[in-house]
Amino acid sequence: MREENVGIVARRRVRVATLMAVGLSAVAFGACGSSDDEASTGTAAQGSTSSGSAEASAAALEGKRIAVVSCAGAQNPWCGAFNEDLTHGLEEGGARVTVLEDPQDPAVRAQHFNQALSLRPDLIVFTALDSDSSVPLFRRAEAAGIPVVNYNQRLEGEAAELVTASVIWSDEELGQALARNLVGGLEAAGYREANLLGITGTASLPQTRDLVRGFESVMARYPQYRTISIEDSNYDPNRAAELASQIFAQARARGGIQGVWANVDYIAAAAAGAAEQAGLRPGTRSGDLVVAAGACASAGVNAIRAGTQVGTGTKTPRQTAEAVTETVDRVLAGEDVEKVTVLAPDQVTADNLDEFVELCSY
Repeated sequence: MREENVGIVARRRVRVATLMAVGLSAVAFGACGSSDDEASTGTAAQGSTSSGSAEASAAALEGKRIAVVSCAGAQNPWCGAFNEDLTHGLEEGGARVTVLEDPQDPAVRAQHFNQALSLRPDLIVFTALDSDSSVPLFRRAEAAGIPVVNYNQRLEGEAAELVTASVIWSDEELGQALARNLVGGLEAAGYREANLLGITGTASLPQTRDLVRGFESVMARYPQYRTISIEDSNYDPNRAAELASQIFAQARARGGIQGVWANVDYIAAAAAGAAEQAGLRPGTRSGDLVVAAGACASAGVNAIRAGTQVGTGTKTPRQTAEAVTETVDRVLAGEDVEKVTVLAPDQVTADNLDEFVELCSY
């Protein structure tokens, strides 16, 4: 595999890191080959971008047309907040932005990408559903001379080669933080053993697979806490509530469910609501259902404050949008950019929640 430029962004920062030449396989999203308590792979960037970058960015965005092919905010609150924050950031610099949304539908996303190409934009911002199906789309963009900035989803193979840049999160590290929060809550509740329910976002997405892998890497050290079912909610809170209700009922004969973990706070909140309807009590007292999530949202902020959720992690729309905006600025300014920029999440608990309320409220 040829070497890639990978930027590792410091925690709670979204400034693009200094270029580092390392093998893409070597970063392995923070956890592989290292302790789950370590920060993301490599050394976190400590400076800001060059002093002239802001001026260059403003000039680069002015009058440019940018198409955003994204997930639908009507279904997914994270996507809605990201689309809004990204549009605001690009338009503030003078760009004209067209957003095309879909509910994680590969066929519709491909149609929207082709529609974006027909607009002849200066750049396309895109979130891939998988690498293989994205290759024909990226080839068309390359043939048309239109750069593509991918965000949020890890790309592999030819797809990773074809895009100009990717801005992603260390989802494996996010899964590790989720596991640590959940274990802490189970221990606080006095559980010597527990049955767990996992409710993920779209299971086929690389970000979901990476989060689950990170979660399981930590939970392997706690065999007394066993996930008996992992359900795919497709990031739909209503679907998450339905799935949780079904599993709570089915698990009664097997000792019940003592813990729930989810990709994101609003999915965890839906499961917690279903638990209350089933007569379970979310919390960390003896006999409570312990709930933890991977990525923060307003529902999680409220639940952590209320004591009904033990923790979450940062993978916020605002941080992602800021990092994507900066990458787009630099591409349009003709600057060299990192092939892959990895954003490092923070673990959030009741003890440090106040530091993250603003970022996590959407």
